[in-house]
Amino acid sequence: MKRFFVKPEEISESDGSIRGSQVNHIRNVLRMKSGEHAILLDGSGYEYEVAFTMLTPDHVDFDILKKTQANYESPIRLMVAQAFLKDKKMDFLVRHLTEMGMCTWIPLFTEHAVPRLEGNKVTTRVKRWQTISSEAVKQCRRAIVPEICTPLPFRKWIAAGPEADLKLAFWEKETVPLKAVAPEKSPSIRSVLVLIGPEGGFSDAEMHLARSAGFLTASIGPRILKAETAAIAICALAQYLYGDMGGVMEKKP
Repeated sequence: MKRFFVKPEEISESDGSIRGSQVNHIRNVLRMKSGEHAILLDGSGYEYEVAFTMLTPDHVDFDILKKTQANYESPIRLMVAQAFLKDKKMDFLVRHLTEMGMCTWIPLFTEHAVPRLEGNKVTTRVKRWQTISSEAVKQCRRAIVPEICTPLPFRKWIAAGPEADLKLAFWEKETVPLKAVAPEKSPSIRSVLVLIGPEGGFSDAEMHLARSAGFLTASIGPRILKAETAAIAICALAQYLYGDMGGVMEKKP
């Protein structure tokens, strides 16, 4: 069934009404009709099987047939602090890391990062990432949309003391492999924050600040990876070690 997002105010216990840009997509692009079923996501972890009852140019009405709590989220909260990359690589990462189970996207301006956004460009970019992540959530059957943070300078962000049960920073100058620094999987590790650099890597000063803030630094291997490849590999490793990739999925309550 097709999947769409619905705002909390557009839905009640038994029915609701979709408004906005999705109306045109439902009526004129997908050409859905009254009586057809769909899945609606409220962004907070619930999904609804609905039957459309009326489709007008302004709104699409529906009856709720079934409400369930989605069971597709990772048992860990995976937060990704990513230094800015060139071109559209950040868009690429938002989409694919959402599929990997990312919960929070934290874009950072670092010493060796090339892009520098200001003013309206920042707002525009954040809105685009929100749209991209929402579309990825629908595609991969998640029910919770990742939090997209406003870009920050690295030093300002690290000075605020980012918190997580486990904080990992990946640096091309580090020689210690991840398996040597990563602790064993434990119920106490419910959130993992990964810090990933730009094409030019982190500076020595930035890594000193990261270590001072409690980050464990690690290498992901001997080969030189593209920055976007490294980000996907790192998130896959985090989900494998502490989440729900590579093993039997745990049932969430």
